[in-house]
Amino acid sequence: AQFDTTLSVSSMNLKPGLRFRHRAPWKDERLSHRFVQRLQWDADDKTYATTRFDLNFRQNDDNVWRWTNRTIYGEESDGLEWRSRLALRQRRLKGTERPMALEYYTTVTGVTDPDSYVRNYRFGVLMRRQLYRDYLFVELEPAWNYRRDNFDASRDSIWSVTVRFEFALRRDLVRPRAEDGET
Repeated sequence: AQFDTTLSVSSMNLKPGLRFRHRAPWKDERLSHRFVQRLQWDADDKTYATTRFDLNFRQNDDNVWRWTNRTIYGEESDGLEWRSRLALRQRRLKGTERPMALEYYTTVTGVTDPDSYVRNYRFGVLMRRQLYRDYLFVELEPAWNYRRDNFDASRDSIWSVTVRFEFALRRDLVRPRAEDGET
């Protein structure tokens, strides 16, 4: 378990906060969890709390299932804003110079106030691969959303495609595994 203070900057606003983290394997070393509780203040969103719980199941060295649940509650939130996500993460092309990671996922998001409803159902695939150099990554994420903006609105079917580029600033791109099984 770890308790620390945080400070981030967004749109020239300071966001001070407190964070508690706990992660550990369960009885079976293929099963682990992570719990994060954060209390933060923002000039726009005021005070809010974020709770996140991840449950990981390592099927084998190349396949990991992750179930993530997150809630946000604050002065400016729509009651309790929640998200639940189930994902299968896969490592592909392991023996090549530039391996690839795939993630197949489904996500459900909703709110509880003023009316309780599901805002969005989302199904997608995230493909991540090093590009050209070891420090340059590209991500391609096509997804389908079935969403509505408020309780009274009808649902819309919307496709999206997101492309991200990332520059890794660390020399060692592999996270070392801790003795207790944390990754």
